[in-house]
Order: sequence, then structure tokens, then C-alpha cells
Amino acid sequence: MKNMARISICLNYIILLSFLYGCQTIQDTHLAEDPSSRMSATERYNRGRSFIESELYDNAIEDFNEALKLDPYFAPAHNSLGIAWKKKEKFDLAIAEFGKAIALDPTFTEAYNNRGVTSYIMNDYDNAVEDFNSIIKQTNPVLASAYNSRGIIWKNKRDYAKAISDFDKAIEINPSYTAAFNSRGIAFREQRQYQKAIDDFTSAIKINYYDEDAFINRGMTYFLTTDFDKAIDDYNNALKLNSHNAETLSSRGVAWFKKGDLRKSLQDFSQAIKMNPKLSKAYNSRGIIYFTLRKYQFAITDFSKAIELEPHYINAFNNRGIAWRNMGEYQKAIADYTRTMEINPSDPEAYNSLAWILSTCPDSKSRDGKRAVQLSTKAFLTRPDSFKLDTLAAAYAEIGNFKEAISTQEKSILLMSKSRVQNKKAMDEFHNHLESYKSGKPWRDFPKKESTDNSNKQGAKSQ
Repeated sequence: MKNMARISICLNYIILLSFLYGCQTIQDTHLAEDPSSRMSATERYNRGRSFIESELYDNAIEDFNEALKLDPYFAPAHNSLGIAWKKKEKFDLAIAEFGKAIALDPTFTEAYNNRGVTSYIMNDYDNAVEDFNSIIKQTNPVLASAYNSRGIIWKNKRDYAKAISDFDKAIEINPSYTAAFNSRGIAFREQRQYQKAIDDFTSAIKINYYDEDAFINRGMTYFLTTDFDKAIDDYNNALKLNSHNAETLSSRGVAWFKKGDLRKSLQDFSQAIKMNPKLSKAYNSRGIIYFTLRKYQFAITDFSKAIELEPHYINAFNNRGIAWRNMGEYQKAIADYTRTMEINPSDPEAYNSLAWILSTCPDSKSRDGKRAVQLSTKAFLTRPDSFKLDTLAAAYAEIGNFKEAISTQEKSILLMSKSRVQNKKAMDEFHNHLESYKSGKPWRDFPKKESTDNSNKQGAKSQ
């Protein structure tokens, strides 16, 4: 009996040990188990692609790197890793991965395209062109998108002949390729061939009435031809397709301003800012509306916000300087004009604006006639127009050279009279300046009284 008891105890002990060992084995297996550790390179790659679609780029990068550890010659994994880096705006890393994919597979057209697009984003147009050339050669040449992409780069390099030739080829390959019609239309517009541009955008709209870009592009072209009604119609159609496009709202606001409808213009800029609080040009444009309404403090607030968002925004600095000038804050105005010239030493408007203050400011401490003559002369020689001659005349008057002041002011009036767009208010001011110089008096530009009207219904001239 004792032996049987010992045997029973031993068996129980062995069973217990087996059970404990089995539990430990199961537990260890559970703790060490990671499904990813059993995934193949292809499975890792496919999951990485899914992560990209879900915008989980860090997870995607991890999967592609693991796939490449398992298979270092997996060209699509290099390409997809490049896409993930591109999404994270790590363009140098993206270029490197696309290059590895191409080195492994010199016929990998998608990798060439991705590297070409990334080079384009980096403003490396020469290498981008080479990549699109490779695609075209490999496809014997039937890939319309490659021609369109290469054409865009030629356009950005201002080689319009080559650009239009590529867009023509893209359209020849695919007559329904609206992107190529849009691209060619933009190239025509940049060369001021507005009717050809309008024809191309119209073709894109006929092919696809839901092409928002075509309506926007045609609207911009109508705007440049001063057909503001048609421009507004096209922006309206674009907004029907996408009512949340702040850029389009801002563009329509400019068109309303040109038509003299400040209320609608102000509404569009304010709505655009509400949609996109970082749209600097909408703040600048709304500031112009407030300036036109003589609400200078509101204008300065908007110009300042535009500058905060875009610290090198020349137009906003220049506009704020004009607002400061009208408020009699001459030193602040001079500071803004000076900053504009620092940002872009070749900008004639800043030179002209500063010269005007130095010539006409009521504060004698802020006037400097000799410097004003230099600045206004440079401005006129850089971009001649009647307003710059008007400033130069004021500068001559400030230094007491009324003979040159009168002669220059008369030339300004003559040039304005020949202008395609007549500006009666400016013409009246030019004649007032001339009479002052004939009387031997320099012109003084006194501060403008700020409006206290809060209705925003005051009329205004177009810009």
C-alpha cells in the first residue's frame, strides 16, 4: 500500500509538473507571439500601403523598412517608402527611395513619376524633366500625363514653346484629358493670349462640366480681360461645385471690388477668412476694402494679420504704409515702405510710395526732396506710368525746381489721358497738383479723416 501511495504521489507530482510546464510554455508563447514577426515581405508591403491610405505614415514607414529587411531587392517597397516620406514632406528621403527603386528596376515608370513630381515640388525642374523624359521614352510615347507633367515644368521655366508642344501631344494622345487643356490654357494666359486660354478652359468644361479648376481658370482669365461679370459667373459655378473653396471666394471678392460692389466684396473676403484663417491674401484684400471705406484702423489690422501670416508679403507692407500715411503716422509709413524695399529691392511701388511721403508729407522732419527725386526716378524707369511721373513732379517741387515739376506733371496728365482705363479722380488730383506747382507751391498730402460710418455701404472707386 505504501508503495502504491508513493507511486500515486509521484504520478501526481509528474502530472503537476507537466501542467505547470505546459502553462508556462503556453504563457511564454503568448507573450512572445507577434503576428508581424511571421509576416512576409509582401504582407508587410501590403499592410504599409493600407497605412498610407489611412494617412498613418509612420506605421507605413516601419512596415516598408521591415519588408526591405526581409527582401532588400523589393523595388515597390522602396517606391512606397518614398511616397510615405513625401507625404511627411521629407523630400530628400523620398527622392533617395525613389532612386533605389529605379536602380533595382530601371523600367519602374511609377517611381520615375514619383521622383519627377517630388523634384518639381523642390523646384528642381531639370531633374524632374529628366524623369518625365524617361517615362515618355519607356512608354513609346503614349503616356499623356507624362507629357502634361513635363509641359508644366517647361511652363514654370518660361519655355512656353516646349510647354505648349507637350500639352498639344498630351491632348493628341487623349483628346478628353481636361488637365492638359487646363495646363495649356494657363500657358496661353501667362503669355497674355487670353482668347486661346479661354477656348482651352471652355473645352475642358465641355468635356467635364464638373471640372472646378476649369471654371476657376476661365474666371481668372475673364478677370484679366476686365470682363468682371463673366469672371463672377465662372467663380459662382466653381463655388456650386465646391462651396468651401476659400481661394475662389477670395477671387470673387476681388471681382466684386473691381465692379465697385464693396458690400459683396467684403462679404466674400470675410467668408474666405472664416473658412481659412491662414489665407493671407484675403486679409490683405479685405484691408483694401476697409481702406477704401476710410476705416484705416480696420485696414491696418488686416494688413498686419496678412504680414503675420506671410512675413515677406510686399503688397501688405506697402498697403499698410499707405494706411499709416493717411492717418498721419508718417514714420510708421516710412518704416513699412523701407521694409518693402528690403524684401524686394527691385519693387518700384515701394520706391514710389516712399518718394511720395518724402515729397509731400506735412511734417518737415519726414521730408527729403533730394532722396525723393532719386527714388521716384528709379521707380519710373523701372515701371513707367502716370502715377510715378506724378510723384517725380512732387519731388521736383519739393526741392524748388518748379520748372521740372510743371513739365513732369504735364507729361503725367498726358500719359493718364492715353490710358485704356480712365481714372477721373486721379486726373482731377493731377490737375490740382499742376496748379499748385504753377503757383510756386509744393504739394502737401494731409492726413485723411477716418470714416465713422459703420454701415459699410459707402461707395468707392475701383482699385
